[in-house]
Amino acid sequence: MSELAGEVELFFPTADGTLKITETKLSVEPALIIERDVSFSTGRLSFEGNVYIEGAVECGFSVRAEGDILIEGGSRKAPRLAPTRGAS
Repeated sequence: MSELAGEVELFFPTADGTLKITETKLSVEPALIIERDVSFSTGRLSFEGNVYIEGAVECGFSVRAEGDILIEGGSRKAPRLAPTRGAS
C-alpha cells in the first residue's frame, strides 16, 4: 500500500507467487511451496521459480529451480540441489 497526496493506492497481484519489492517496482515471482518432505510422495522437483520446502529432502531425491531453493527441514545425506538463476 502506498500513499500519494492523501490517497491510498492498493495493489493486487495477477499471479500466484512471492512478492518482490525494489525501490521502483513491485512484482510477483513464481513460487512452489512444499509443506512436507521431498520423498516418494512428491518425487523429484523441477520448477521455474523459487522453491520453498517446509520439510527435508530425502536421500535420492533432487530439487531443481530457476530461482532460490529454501529447505527448512534440512536434507538427508546429500540430495542434488540445482538453483539455476544466473547459470549459463
